[in-house]
Amino acid sequence: MVQVTGACGSFASVTAGAVVSVTSLIGLVIGFSDLARKHSDLASQFKEVEARTVALGSGKRDELTRLQAELLEIERTEPPTLRTLIRIIQNEMAFAADQPDRATHINWFRRMFAHFWN
Repeated sequence: MVQVTGACGSFASVTAGAVVSVTSLIGLVIGFSDLARKHSDLASQFKEVEARTVALGSGKRDELTRLQAELLEIERTEPPTLRTLIRIIQNEMAFAADQPDRATHINWFRRMFAHFWN
């Protein structure tokens, strides 16, 4: 077993502690668990309306209009769309479909922070 001592060992300990602290702070500020719960609730609401739409069939126009209004109300409570992240996904789909001319350039800074804000 190797024992780490000296300046190198304390630097590694301080660095690891700082990384854990910063990560925990970001988690508290952003509220990852709250975002995950909200995503789950929204998905559940969408599935509920989808199930009622399928069960209804295509005969009752007024009921379908009411269900569409419910979907729009659910979408209103959604968090804003991350447009850069959507562009990254569209680029991946374009490359997968062998259509690289449909891809748009995204600089490294926007690509790095695409999961957090536009």
